[in-house]
Amino acid sequence: MAKLEPLIIAKSVQIISKEGRHRFPAVEDVSFAVNPKEKFVTIGPSDCEKSSLLKAIAPFQPIKCMSIAIYSIVLDHNQS
Repeated sequence: MAKLEPLIIAKSVQIISKEGRHRFPAVEDVSFAVNPKEKFVTIGPSDCEKSSLLKAIAPFQPIKCMSIAIYSIVLDHNQS
């Protein structure tokens, strides 16, 4: 049986959040791969940016210093 390529690959995800004039890292250096037919969940306490990570995969959340690929297509939604 041939090995399947990962469905989603995320490398060194960094999400910068803004609060007023202040910018701060909300997610730093998160990497993972999701293979076909695998289930993927994010868990953690309230306000630990789980939703921001999922929005980055969507891609509804700007990201920085990383790449996310879905079906080998690299998403280009980096923030400056």
